[in-house]
Amino acid sequence: MENKKFLIASFSPLPEAIIKSFITPYLNEINADIEVINLYNADMNKILKILEDADIVIGDHTFKMKITKEMCNAMRKVRLIQQPSTGFG
Repeated sequence: MENKKFLIASFSPLPEAIIKSFITPYLNEINADIEVINLYNADMNKILKILEDADIVIGDHTFKMKITKEMCNAMRKVRLIQQPSTGFG
């Protein structure tokens, strides 16, 4: 049986390899292949194109890269938007 494939679009400044390392221990359990694409500081055309195919979006914990309404409208397949934060002041 072929593994499922998930595309993770990351707005985090963390490198793709670090984001993927958070998930790697669980790949056998979820029987999936993961591709991480870093969109930190990417131009809007690239962002919108990647978001069309993304399954998961990871927000920017530094809040430099905002997730906009236009971005949300491009998310055809997204099932989870993870915004790493602990609250606001």
